[in-house]
Amino acid sequence: MNCGYWGDWYTHVFSKGFILDETDLAEIDMRWSVPIEITERSAAGVAHYIENLKEQGAAQFNESRVLILGEKGSGKTSLALRLANPECDMPNAEASTEGVDIIDWWFPAILGQTSSEVKVHIWDFAGHVITHAAHRCFMSERCLYILLINSRTEGDTRIEYWLEQILNYGGNSPILILVNIRDEHNVDLQENKLKEEFPSIIGFYYVDIKTGGKRFEAFRNNVIKIVRDNPLWQNQKIPASVFKVKEALQQRFEQGNEFIGREELEQIAENNGIFAEKQKQLLENLRVLGICLWYDDEDMREFNEMVLNPGWISHGIYRLINCGMNNKKHILSNCSASIW
Repeated sequence: MNCGYWGDWYTHVFSKGFILDETDLAEIDMRWSVPIEITERSAAGVAHYIENLKEQGAAQFNESRVLILGEKGSGKTSLALRLANPECDMPNAEASTEGVDIIDWWFPAILGQTSSEVKVHIWDFAGHVITHAAHRCFMSERCLYILLINSRTEGDTRIEYWLEQILNYGGNSPILILVNIRDEHNVDLQENKLKEEFPSIIGFYYVDIKTGGKRFEAFRNNVIKIVRDNPLWQNQKIPASVFKVKEALQQRFEQGNEFIGREELEQIAENNGIFAEKQKQLLENLRVLGICLWYDDEDMREFNEMVLNPGWISHGIYRLINCGMNNKKHILSNCSASIW
């Protein structure tokens, strides 16, 4: 989209005395729907994105991420399972997430309507201290964060640690703090102080995840409401061709193809009307939307496997970390002389 288009549209609105008709309102709505990751890149990037929307038509991107963080043993896996299905069985007490488990959760995009659904990717992160440094690789903005606290950890100084991690890597993403009540003992949170220091906190809940009940139901309904009402998710549209490629990539990932080579990607893109000159922009859009990982570094261009499944690569990273911890003889370092 060239600068002349922008000037023409603004001149058109100005000439009408800023009296907007339905077409103008649709134009404004389209510009408001541009994902924040793309608006932060550059004005040219936004212009190209809107150009693609106008040329190809738009598809609603009804997907979001909910990230669950907290200490080991706080009940994160139980929470993830119960969010997706309140009637599910609880995991064994000995079960522990090794790195990150991803659970998909669907619910109607509009209350009372089943014509479309929101697909929420719940990321259940491990609580082991050795895995914490890797979590930041998969944290980002435009997510809902749930910080889970064990009620038996009174005076837990780690609460602010987790909130600072979210602030550093999740930006202004909304945060819910959930205290998992396991007995009569209850942690005393200084809610006002925490909200003053971390304004992104939008609620505190005290729930027994294991037994569920009305309190958990209220918490779960609030999570649904936050995802539905948040304009970053509710109004997000992507070009129709990008949506089709996204669907094709996700289908391949679900079939067990954890990475996609250059030739296959080019074929998928061309089948959906995206040719060589726009494929780099396509990959960048998919990356910022969290659909896949890819690398444009000069040193990586000789490799064929250029598009990676985020879930697969995250499991690989955490498996390496846990292998070193369990064997107590492998250390990951950026210095080859330090590996033994």
